Amino acid sequence: WIMDPVSGRHYASLLTGFLGSFLLRAVTSSVERWLRANCFRCIFGLGPGAGVLASERGLSWRDARLRLNVAQDKPICAIAALRLFFWHLLQPLSFFLIFWSWGSDLRSIQLVLGIAVLVRELLYFSCIVLAVIKAPTFLLIDVVTSWQSGSRGEVILYILMPEKFLGWYLAGYTALVHRYLHSYFATILALDCCGLASLWSYFFRGAAVPVPLVACYIVTSVSLMALPCWAFVLIVMRQAGIIPERWADQEPTGVPLEP
Repeated sequence: WIMDPVSGRHYASLLTGFLGSFLLRAVTSSVERWLRANCFRCIFGLGPGAGVLASERGLSWRDARLRLNVAQDKPICAIAALRLFFWHLLQPLSFFLIFWSWGSDLRSIQLVLGIAVLVRELLYFSCIVLAVIKAPTFLLIDVVTSWQSGSRGEVILYILMPEKFLGWYLAGYTALVHRYLHSYFATILALDCCGLASLWSYFFRGAAVPVPLVACYIVTSVSLMALPCWAFVLIVMRQAGIIPERWADQEPTGVPLEP
């Protein structure tokens, strides 16, 4: 089926959708920043403002609007809608289509592991819906400003592990999520390990797993290991004296969007 041009295009488009959400979360803040500095102020009346940081939980939509110095609701609603689809919904929807297209090729334990990863994406989808209702300011987070302000751990979570970030972010808005946050994290991590187990069996045991699902499992496995690897790098750099002892613990501060 890989050699069939029609299947190949279908395969490529679905993978592009799944992988694209990770890339868009990482790079489009810089594009938005340029548009804000050069176009939005003339068209929509947006002033310089300051960014909404990934580390700020509990920020209301009104406070975010004041922070961004927005004269109208339409521009930030448009940005929020685009981010909602391309940064967030695209990932679980693409995985669902991939699993629906190639899930019939899975057998026994691989099918169980694939369903586990599908449940992970469904939990992420549920978090997105709940966040839109309870904490829509997550759609206005400025990734570049957050990184520059010192919220590096939150940025890594937001880009590579959005399902974990949204769980943590929602805990600042609803007591129910805060109460069950550890259980949610434990569930997500267990489901992440299912994807890692399927990947291991594919590479080292020769298990039959469709290539599109392998690509998705690689991404979820990288996201699983990203934060521990970042923490390890920080510890090594601290011990080597490359960074100050409390560099990663500095309080995030607002950084203007314009250089």
